[in-house]
Order: sequence, then C-alpha cells, then structure tokens
Amino acid sequence: MSGGSFNYLCDAGNLEELARKADDLTDMGRALFEYAPDHPATARTVALVKLISETRIDNSLRDVWEAMEWWKSCDWSEDDLKNALAEFEVK
Repeated sequence: MSGGSFNYLCDAGNLEELARKADDLTDMGRALFEYAPDHPATARTVALVKLISETRIDNSLRDVWEAMEWWKSCDWSEDDLKNALAEFEVK
C-alpha cells in the first residue's frame, strides 16, 4: 500500500505550501480528530486549518493591500490608503 491519501501533505514545508493544500489539510484535521481527538498533534493541525481558512477569507486585509499597491503606483491618493487602514478590522 502506498501513501498519497492526503496528496502528500506531509511534504509541505511552509505555510504557503500548506495553503495550496488547504483541502488536504482540512481532511487531515478531520481524520486526526476522528482517530485521536485529544492529541496535541490534532489540536495543532486543526489550528493550522483555522489559521489558513481565516486568512483566505479576510477581504479587509486584501483591501489594505490593494490600497497600498495602488497608492504606490500613483493611481490612488494617500487618503485612499489611510481610509483602507482605518476601515481594517482585526479579527
């Protein structure tokens, strides 16, 4: 029997690679939770799933990045950037 049930999630070396494998990470979290719900490795995996999923849907951060990019490109004013920063909500 070979590996690959989670598309070689174990080979992800950083958060960027984990983010690309978010679905596999979620599946791994579920499998660990079913097998060992109280194990620290399960808790850490579930925490990573939560971190990645929250980061992927954080549109307010994207709004700040857009404002900085467009301001640095001289397409938007500094006031636009200040407004985006003021509207940013920390979750």
